[in-house]
Amino acid sequence: MSTPPVAPFALPPATQRRVHRYRVAAGAIFVLGLACAGVVYWLGSRRVDYSDDPAMLGFNRAAERQMGVLFGTQGVLIGDFDNWIQQPGAQAFLIALAAAVGGLICYLISRLLAFEAEPETPPESARARAPADARSISPAAAGESGRRNEAGDP
Repeated sequence: MSTPPVAPFALPPATQRRVHRYRVAAGAIFVLGLACAGVVYWLGSRRVDYSDDPAMLGFNRAAERQMGVLFGTQGVLIGDFDNWIQQPGAQAFLIALAAAVGGLICYLISRLLAFEAEPETPPESARARAPADARSISPAAAGESGRRNEAGDP
C-alpha cells in the first residue's frame, strides 16, 4: 500500500514574494553579467594588438629587468598581473566570475529565506503517516521506567 506524497510546505505570501524576487535577481545578475562579459571581450578583441608584432620583440626587456632590480620578484609578479588584467579575455573572465558569485549569493539568500520560513514540526499529514509501531512504543518499552536515578534527576 503506497502512501500519498506529502504536499510541500506553503510559505507565507510575503516570504514567497521575497524568495521569488531573490531568485529572479539571481538569474538576472547571472545573465546580464555573462552578456556584459561577452560584450567586453568582443569589443576588446577587435582592437589592434601590437604585442604580437615581430618588430616589438624584446622591446620591454629593459623595463622588465629594471622592474626586477627595483622591486624584486613581487614587483615582477604584480607587473605581470597588471598586464594580464589589461587583456580583454581576463576582463571578461573577471566580469563573468563576479556575475556568477553575485547570482549565487542571491540564490543562496532565497534558499535561506525559504528554509527559515519552514515549520520545525512536520505537517499533520506526515505525522499521520508514521509507522504504527513507532507511535505505540510505551515509555517503559523505550527504556524509561519512570524511576529516578541515584542523583535524583528525572
